[in-house]
Amino acid sequence: ASSLAPGGLVVVDDVFNADWPAVGEGFYQFMAAHNNRSDNTGATAAAANGQQETYRQMVPLLVAFNKVVLVQEHYREAYAMHMFGRLPPRKTATLCGVEVGVYEGGWIAAFHGNDRFVPSA
Repeated sequence: ASSLAPGGLVVVDDVFNADWPAVGEGFYQFMAAHNNRSDNTGATAAAANGQQETYRQMVPLLVAFNKVVLVQEHYREAYAMHMFGRLPPRKTATLCGVEVGVYEGGWIAAFHGNDRFVPSA
């Protein structure tokens, strides 16, 4: 994220995939380390660690197709208005303290069989 262009998006795959629990662990560690909102700016933890502004202000925008999309905090509202207005999410939820759009999981769960019932022999 430190080389991200202004307004750029980061797409994180498999955050909620039960087959890859370390992805979720890393995602939440990143969010906790770089998005401390105790001062309402996200700057506290990042400044202490010498992080660049771009890196420390990533927030979730949406969850779709087994992915979490992150955006720089000050671009979030513009993206949300544009995307949710054109393609409304099936619901909203809170992720890391931010309201996100939640879209369908898509074919990926069925393709990989993550939720497939396998009867015992």
